[in-house]
Amino acid sequence: MRTAAVPLLAFLVSGGDLAGPLKYDRAGVELDGKRTPWKDIRSIAETEAAGAREGYDSEAAKPENTAAAARLAADPFDKDALRKLRPVLARRPPATPLRPPFEGRWKAVVDSSGHHLLKVFAIHAIDFVRVDDAGRIFTGSGKSLEEYLGFDRHVLAAADGEVVQAEDHFEDLPPGRLGKAGEANFVTLRHSEEEFTFYGHLRKRSAAVKTGDRVAKGQVLGRVGNSGASGTPHLHFTLLTPLRAGGASGWASVPWCLHGFSLVDAHGAACSIDAKQARPQEGWTLLCPKP
Repeated sequence: MRTAAVPLLAFLVSGGDLAGPLKYDRAGVELDGKRTPWKDIRSIAETEAAGAREGYDSEAAKPENTAAAARLAADPFDKDALRKLRPVLARRPPATPLRPPFEGRWKAVVDSSGHHLLKVFAIHAIDFVRVDDAGRIFTGSGKSLEEYLGFDRHVLAAADGEVVQAEDHFEDLPPGRLGKAGEANFVTLRHSEEEFTFYGHLRKRSAAVKTGDRVAKGQVLGRVGNSGASGTPHLHFTLLTPLRAGGASGWASVPWCLHGFSLVDAHGAACSIDAKQARPQEGWTLLCPKP
């Protein structure tokens, strides 16, 4: 009995399975004041703190925040309004269960330029690139689109929904040549009146759906391309909620979770974690199942 208790105690201390409101950093996961290194984690199931939705709704309804929302609906780049509303939006709990929008091994790119934070419709977006086991994103010289591992890969619906926008007539540009932000091919799905998913930089003429279509979770929406303001083939993905205020309308990018993937690298730390539910972080490499 004594020998059996030792490994059990070691497991309990290691925090191999983590569930609850989790805080991530480069070193690992913090839960109840204790940090567990990535290599010691077996599974994670992130949940929201009690009362998270009520707390968010109360905060968002404050006059100064509704005023900031109105300004951002009119101008999504309004710096002062963004500074005011960004911490509020960061506390919004997602309601739609999402599967990964692709299959295979994908890395969440670190937004080193901070360009996502400059526009309210992208502050919680992540750019994903397909990688191989060594973390490479292309073969050969990387001078042609076809050498990129993500180019022409299927983009999948993250949840059941309705297509509300589908655009795929813009050209794919050579690697390293940025196009205009408004010339990216994309699909937007509505999952509820308050939650939509956005899939950007699709390949020209690859959209497999059209506006008004009903789609099922895991269904092919299109293929990864390099249209618009994209230096290399990747998928720009986020959850959106409508901004409707002051007679204007727009979109706000809000936090989101993915269900059912494996986390195989976190900020350069190799790991093998069953992510039952987690908010992917920049610097993570995800191994995602087929639909």
